[in-house]
Amino acid sequence: MAANNAETTLALESLRAPLNPFPITNQEKYLNDMRLKYRTYFVEYSIDQSLPYDGFGEFVFDEAVESINLVDECGNLWICDLTLVTFPCKHFKIGGDWSRMVSARRLSIGVSVKIGAPPGGHNESIYFMLTA
Repeated sequence: MAANNAETTLALESLRAPLNPFPITNQEKYLNDMRLKYRTYFVEYSIDQSLPYDGFGEFVFDEAVESINLVDECGNLWICDLTLVTFPCKHFKIGGDWSRMVSARRLSIGVSVKIGAPPGGHNESIYFMLTA
């Protein structure tokens, strides 16, 4: 879900080593700032409140869509609000029943979810299921 390879590299590097509590050089200070910003972005947008634009949303949704039907593998229907956001990177902010669905399905960080849509694009329904 990273916007470019630099973000991906930074994310992987931040998982390998903890933040330096006492950065001395400008490079260490810069890396600490970037790691902290990236971690916050990754958790806040990618997991809790949004769907990616690149590689998924651009092919599935029309940019003007305002709501979607989210259907789980049990057939439950969740009506979610969808807003295209362009800063800091393009993604779809998701609201409405999304938080109720996360609570009901007991989703948390680290849970793997598969999301799909019918071919052809410009969908108003998407489907998801928990994967093992």
